[in-house]
Amino acid sequence: MKKYLIYLMAVLIVSCSQRQTKDSVEDADAVFVEVKEEIKGNALFGTIIIVGTDNQYAAERYYGVYFAELTKSDCQNDGEKFQDHINSILLTDSTLIIDFNTYRNCCVDFLCDISVDDEGILNLIYIAYGNTTCMCNCCLGLTYHLDILDRKLFRKIKTVMINGDRKTIKSIN
Repeated sequence: MKKYLIYLMAVLIVSCSQRQTKDSVEDADAVFVEVKEEIKGNALFGTIIIVGTDNQYAAERYYGVYFAELTKSDCQNDGEKFQDHINSILLTDSTLIIDFNTYRNCCVDFLCDISVDDEGILNLIYIAYGNTTCMCNCCLGLTYHLDILDRKLFRKIKTVMINGDRKTIKSIN
């Protein structure tokens, strides 16, 4: 055990004292990508749907909707400065697609979820996280794609709002 620790320390000292080259940076990046892929199942990277939440389970079971896809983009409509704003709601027989703008630090990503309350309000939940060191705020677009699994249950949902803010409520019809 003692020999192993001495060997490990020697390797660390030698590797720390070597000059960093372009190849070693690329190798380190490759290792990072491999580690990132290994832990991807439980790690959060980029703008994503937080999968398997109690909110989503209830939305699927009691309201017949499944949060299937999420898209982050630049603003589609820059009309409502500095306020979350629903741009469009597209309802088909099998999908509900809601596009909205939010104004946040330009470098953040989002963790996203949905919930439905007893009044039939679909709440589009997001949490901005990550690099907030950019010296700018930007208009960012998020589009929530929901699959309608049960049309009868889905009829209970009447309106949509963003992050529990009733000022953003829009009717689905």
